[in-house]
Amino acid sequence: MNDGHRANEVQPEAQIPTAGTGVVEVSYEELAEEAGLPQGVVRKYY
Repeated sequence: MNDGHRANEVQPEAQIPTAGTGVVEVSYEELAEEAGLPQGVVRKYY
């Protein structure tokens, strides 16, 4: 059950935006695809 935590730490290059950044306007779609997350999830950060 450590896969969830590991997955987040395995991609530091992508630097997934954290809630409250508001600087993800441009590359949130690309980050979503690279991180393998649905665009809806990334939109929540923004």
